[in-house]
Amino acid sequence: MKVSSKNEAWVVENGEPVYSQTQIILKEANQHCANTARRYRTTSEVDLDELDPIPIPASHIWPLLPPNFTRAPEPLPQKYYVKQPIPPYYDDAEDSRPFDADLFSRDIKEGMEHLHTLGLIHCDLKQTNIMMDGDIPLIIDFGSCQRDGEVLSEGGKSGWTSEGFKFTRPENGQYGLSKIRDFLFQGKNEEKRVEIS
Repeated sequence: MKVSSKNEAWVVENGEPVYSQTQIILKEANQHCANTARRYRTTSEVDLDELDPIPIPASHIWPLLPPNFTRAPEPLPQKYYVKQPIPPYYDDAEDSRPFDADLFSRDIKEGMEHLHTLGLIHCDLKQTNIMMDGDIPLIIDFGSCQRDGEVLSEGGKSGWTSEGFKFTRPENGQYGLSKIRDFLFQGKNEEKRVEIS
């Protein structure tokens, strides 16, 4: 096994950051995760004999994609970039709470509507531009964000924006939200869906 990456975890105690542990990702045929109280300046200092690695399930690194997604061609053309998982942030703790897709989509909708009250349209609202802060989804990647009413830039035409949109309007975000909802509720029975409009 070789060290693929390491990441220090810190906690806040009495308002001050305090070192907690180092998470080390090991790679051989599969990836493994190990946590240690020891700090390392470089990955070359890591002593593998001191670690008790646990395997990371492949589904946690490369989850199955919906069947309607298009697989990237191989070899990948130079003009494309594939986002890679970031294993140092792997959390091996099991979460027993069920995922609430309705609450998740309501939170995204509230964030989107807040932007709209500021006269801003995200223009690239999609599931890969949502990150989690604990249980709270946060909208990220404002590279395509524009003022309401501007001519829609090329950056805002990612496939998550309707081809019929020529100007930035709140409808752009609502369209992106509807695509996120379709992704979230994929496989659920239609009668279980809750309308949040």
